[in-house]
Amino acid sequence: MTAAPPDLDSILESIRARVTGDAVAVFDPPPLPVLAAKPARLAPAPIIDASGVTVEALFTALLEPMLRQWIDANMPEICERIAQQEIRRLTGQS
Repeated sequence: MTAAPPDLDSILESIRARVTGDAVAVFDPPPLPVLAAKPARLAPAPIIDASGVTVEALFTALLEPMLRQWIDANMPEICERIAQQEIRRLTGQS
């Protein structure tokens, strides 16, 4: 006899608990399949300015704080929306 699948609310509560680290999760998702490693690509030659700093390092230093702030502000909503869509798809809910 198979157990009934967990409802949407219990799955979302489990996700919230894992994200915030508040409680023990109610729903344990199956493990993800192991993906084969992608082949290594050759990196282009770095562009270096007069001070010896690469353009890549300069852009990384400038963009990383802005990207981190955007991700911190938007990732929880994005993850929850995608999780709800996937749960509905898997459980056959519309």
